[in-house]
Amino acid sequence: MSDEDEGDQGYQVVFDDEPEKIHKHLPAKDGKARAKFSNNDTYYGHYKDGKRHGKGEYRLASGAVYNGEYVENKKTRLGYLHCSRWR
Repeated sequence: MSDEDEGDQGYQVVFDDEPEKIHKHLPAKDGKARAKFSNNDTYYGHYKDGKRHGKGEYRLASGAVYNGEYVENKKTRLGYLHCSRWR
């Protein structure tokens, strides 16, 4: 799972401090938010200037989960990837 493979083509984002507002385009905003992408992947974690930054959990529709740190939308080595099944 590369950072480029993560589903940024179409999404909905809801920030914890604005639960009633659904963003179709990610604003340059800081805070904790939940995103659902058009490919059914999800992300819940911190954003800084509209990018994943800080602790977060990215769940692929396949069931794999990355839980760890992001810096400017890229995963760092401070995290783990859990795959429920291998092919």
